[in-house]
Amino acid sequence: MILNKKRYYICKTLFRIIKNNEMKKNLLFASILLAATANSQEVVSVQAGYTNQAYYSLNNGEISNIVNNDWDLAFETGAFNTGIRINGTLDWSVYTASNDTTDWANLDTAGFSTWTPLHNSDLSWSEGAFNQANDPNNPYDIGWGIYNPTSHAITGDKIFVLEASNGDIKKLWIKNLVNGTIKIQVADLDNNNLVNQSIIKGNYSDKNLVYYAIASNTVIDREPLATDWDLVFTKYIGEIAPDTYYAVTGVLTNPYTSLYEANGDLASNLTYNNAIPFNTEINTIGYDWKSYSFSAGGYVLDDSLVFFIESQNGDVFKLVFTGFGGSSTGDFEFTLTQIGAASIASTPAANALNIYPNPAIDILHIENANNIQSISILNMNGQIVRDQNIQNQSIIQFDINNLPNGIYVLKATQTDGSIYNSKFIKK
Repeated sequence: MILNKKRYYICKTLFRIIKNNEMKKNLLFASILLAATANSQEVVSVQAGYTNQAYYSLNNGEISNIVNNDWDLAFETGAFNTGIRINGTLDWSVYTASNDTTDWANLDTAGFSTWTPLHNSDLSWSEGAFNQANDPNNPYDIGWGIYNPTSHAITGDKIFVLEASNGDIKKLWIKNLVNGTIKIQVADLDNNNLVNQSIIKGNYSDKNLVYYAIASNTVIDREPLATDWDLVFTKYIGEIAPDTYYAVTGVLTNPYTSLYEANGDLASNLTYNNAIPFNTEINTIGYDWKSYSFSAGGYVLDDSLVFFIESQNGDVFKLVFTGFGGSSTGDFEFTLTQIGAASIASTPAANALNIYPNPAIDILHIENANNIQSISILNMNGQIVRDQNIQNQSIIQFDINNLPNGIYVLKATQTDGSIYNSKFIKK
């Protein structure tokens, strides 16, 4: 079986609750949708010049609108998650300068202008620029460091150089990740302005990311609760063609929000089809629902494009863009129509379970498992590839050695019937 890393869906059901033993055999779809509510016309602004980020809940509207230039690095908050991102909107460029941390004091940057920059993935929050430097022949290399399968610690083995568009250059060593605390060291190339910082991920466990500002050596708590938002309207660096990256403005999704794109007819004629798989690629909406027209003197929208999105509440919405103001206003205009509830009641598990390591190679450890009745692992096509009943264990060790490399969803069913989903990477 070949894993499609870019596809993720979990089959949904409407109107009826399916018992666990039935779910294991087959997921049934209902054929009648709930009646759609009236369209609501929405306007979300990231301000002129795209200076802000706007976090948006499909159920509750805009919940946060904040400047997007107050941070440089962003870290996944899960105690064993390894994703580290750069703020591309500040025009930082990231390079691997050395694979030997003893080079720190006398870092050789000869030929710096010819180095290949590293970029954040725009498919997943977990694959930041600093995760792209991994050795594909070493399953324990997560990019910025090496994972120890015995201690579950990660030791940084690379020195990075960060170059800003104004010419500022910093060197960075992500020293280690031990017991949920990540330590970093930053300095000028000449070793001036040396600072060290420790970030305790558990302090931000209810967020997807925790942020860091280099100039002030400050940890920043700036993101809404992971369970409170579905979309973020923002400027970001996107891969506009293979290995071609550029600053774009669009919409990215929460890692626990799923959706699909529909096109081919006028948006008003396109209806929700529950046979089409949802996915969790964060750039499914992205930026390319619009294009700039010099003849029109502004942005032109694709009138045959619709997005069907399942909110974290389990409701399905139809989103159609109706306008974009460009850099002069930063306004996104769209209609939002609630289609109805489409899934079995479940709880987004941004922090429900401790899963480590992530990425994992052979054994996946699951903590806080006392109330778990069963665990299933699903691939990106929504197929169950591993299923196991649990007998009152505080820590579960799940053998994933034979799974193909890729992204999976672990679904844990509690004894009270509640369901938690957590995403992990198999390397």
